[in-house]
Amino acid sequence: MTKKTEDAHQSDDIPTYDFFENLNLEDASDLEGALDDFIFAVKSGYFLCWEAVEQKEQGNSLTEVQDKVLTNLINSNDGYTGPFFYINDIARPIEPWYEIAKKMAYHFLQMPFRTHEVKYEVICKGWSVLSDILETHCQGLSLPKGAKTPLDVIPINLLHYLNLQFCFTEELSGIGQEEDWTFENEEQYYRIEDFIQLLREYKESVQYFNFTLEKLLTKIIMPPKDEKIFTDLMMAYLGMNSPEEKLIRFLREENFSETSFLA
Repeated sequence: MTKKTEDAHQSDDIPTYDFFENLNLEDASDLEGALDDFIFAVKSGYFLCWEAVEQKEQGNSLTEVQDKVLTNLINSNDGYTGPFFYINDIARPIEPWYEIAKKMAYHFLQMPFRTHEVKYEVICKGWSVLSDILETHCQGLSLPKGAKTPLDVIPINLLHYLNLQFCFTEELSGIGQEEDWTFENEEQYYRIEDFIQLLREYKESVQYFNFTLEKLLTKIIMPPKDEKIFTDLMMAYLGMNSPEEKLIRFLREENFSETSFLA
């Protein structure tokens, strides 16, 4: 860990670091770079260190994790107790970690999702990567009011849309892009079965929006010929009588047949 020189201690200005400075999150390359930087910042303890420093500065009590981090920071700087202007040559973040995560999450969303359009990998995989980091590496970080877990920092509506988009990108992305990537080709039927398995995994998101199959198809756009076959196959596999029936009924364990009609 490093700290600014004595001259800096005389300044009333506390240096800050804008995580998205010179980045355009509308640009896929910049968005991917921001995600990589966020992952590094979380895993390296950047956010946690600064939270511990700021809690100490404000005279607030520290969590056990924050106290340990601050003790290590002081020890690594020969007992220096602050004020800290830089840690590892980087200033404190200009906004909390959860605001940074939220801004990235909004830019992962592309609804309605068009299967025939080529997508950047960060759009297809970004939410899966970010949600994993939130769940596995952000437990020691502070949370905003009302949040009980790191995943709660993502607005509930956005979170459920991103979960559904993940289902779309994993199994249906590409339909209509190539001549053989069509549901007219029976070799593509496996996508339907795998898609339904994912919907079962994220059935809370299906239930949150109270989706019917008909409404679900307003969030995912595929060529008309494929949409018709997709609808028929989904209804046959789930045992539905109408695309206007609530999907959640057919995704619950007790209502789901383990025997696939595709077998």
